[in-house]
Amino acid sequence: MQNAKSSSVIDTQTAVQGFDHPLAQSIQATANGTTYTIEIDATSTVLGELQAQNFTLLAYKGASGPNQVSAGMPTWFAQPFINLFTPIDIEYTPVYQVYISSVLNVAPNTIINMAKASLPVGLGTSLVFNADGTFTQGGAGTAGSIALTNNRPAGTPPLVVGLAAMINGVFSPFCAFTCPPQNAVQMTPHESVAFFAARTALQSGSVTANATAPGSSFAIQPTVTDYTLQVQDSTFAIVGTGSTITTVINAGDALSILNS
Repeated sequence: MQNAKSSSVIDTQTAVQGFDHPLAQSIQATANGTTYTIEIDATSTVLGELQAQNFTLLAYKGASGPNQVSAGMPTWFAQPFINLFTPIDIEYTPVYQVYISSVLNVAPNTIINMAKASLPVGLGTSLVFNADGTFTQGGAGTAGSIALTNNRPAGTPPLVVGLAAMINGVFSPFCAFTCPPQNAVQMTPHESVAFFAARTALQSGSVTANATAPGSSFAIQPTVTDYTLQVQDSTFAIVGTGSTITTVINAGDALSILNS
């Protein structure tokens, strides 16, 4: 008979037994988190043009921490407009997974995958990634951040790691860091997000340094759950409407503005 895993071992196939376990408490807290809705509208004419010209809706989310990859940030959300109907509802819940990628060298357009992912965790969590591919509970965490220690042996290659956040019910990576063996990285998600309509082959996880189309960014506020955006005629720039105040991002601008 196979030995049962210790309750301190955390992976996507193992449930944490008992709500006295610190990770179980973290999962319970994040499960009760607020969901924010971003509604993106476009006229039927604009939507038809976006679909006919093979445009894709892109979203990015900021983060900061040591050893953040310099090649760009993973595309958090990418969906061709041909698969969408207006108004488009994007739902974001600030629940996170820590991921380990099989990618070792990150360059622009690299697609960062999630070869290993922890169970959902909340801010203030500290995890350890072990040589056998499991996550275990770490020491005391830092409020507002998620820490990861790379417990693989010295001499093994640095890992590409990061955070994935839930968007439309799916965990998708939005930031990436390098973490050498026997070292730790502190990852702090930001509530700054940006949206674009671009004619591109980018997909979720594609590393991008600069905006590929005009768009806009804004900050998710804890007490504001609903945001409205509009795809403009002609330029297809996505801008805020109603009470949603956005900052213009021009094509070619550095996406790293979301990390500050």
